Amino acid sequence: MEIYIEYVIIDNMAINSLLLWSAALTTHVKTKWWQIVLSAAVGTALACLMPLVSLSAVLIVVIKFAIAPLMTFLAYTPINLKKLVWSTLIFTAYTFVLGGIILAFIYMGVNMTLEKAAVYYSASAPIGLYLIGIAAFCFLIYKINQYIKSEKKLSKNLIKTVFCLDGKTLTAEGFLDSGNTLYCKELPVCFVSNKKMITLLKKEIAQATINKERISGGEYMTVAGVSSFFGIEKEISVKGKKTRVVLTASKAETSRYDIILNAVFGEDSNENN
Repeated sequence: MEIYIEYVIIDNMAINSLLLWSAALTTHVKTKWWQIVLSAAVGTALACLMPLVSLSAVLIVVIKFAIAPLMTFLAYTPINLKKLVWSTLIFTAYTFVLGGIILAFIYMGVNMTLEKAAVYYSASAPIGLYLIGIAAFCFLIYKINQYIKSEKKLSKNLIKTVFCLDGKTLTAEGFLDSGNTLYCKELPVCFVSNKKMITLLKKEIAQATINKERISGGEYMTVAGVSSFFGIEKEISVKGKKTRVVLTASKAETSRYDIILNAVFGEDSNENN
């Protein structure tokens, strides 16, 4: 089978650049376009040389693994060792992911061996399937980075919170919600969102109802519409500072955090800063 060198160069330069750019987005390392091009060119040179020598498929895969740290080093310099290792792992993982996606689409329309498709330029496939695979990979990278961005944004608003429910001292992840400005009996209202903690809270609310200590809150807006709540007065510790609040159960349970804190705790943090 005749192979045109320009196809190999264009293919590898594009794929290597895409993989390096994707890994940089995920790991948030700084890079420049010329570093990406330089690193991609090194990988491309290797891809052009390998078909010219007699090497086993296993050895070719080993060489590709060995070149990954060099490519990430060239693309992301200057970089510390920890980020270099992390970036290399992500780059290598994305290489397999992209290859797997492209092969999956190609196998839909072409019968070829894995060795021919993944190691040597000795198989042909419709360019449309190839481009669809790349598009699917780009969409996957977009979703991964959106998720990472969302998790980082969430983690910035998570605060260690300690309180007691049903005689048990609980250490919880508190989510600082700037939109929660609800007050009841001149106390800030916090919403318990952890399923197990809600069960304990409801026990206390039931007992407070019997003892006529239950707090009835007014109406407030939720995504589902206007709602009201029943709660109990509790002392919670946020960043070591104890505050009296009204605890109530959230309408929406979640495992991402345990309690939705009132915006007043964010004001306290700003004052300390």
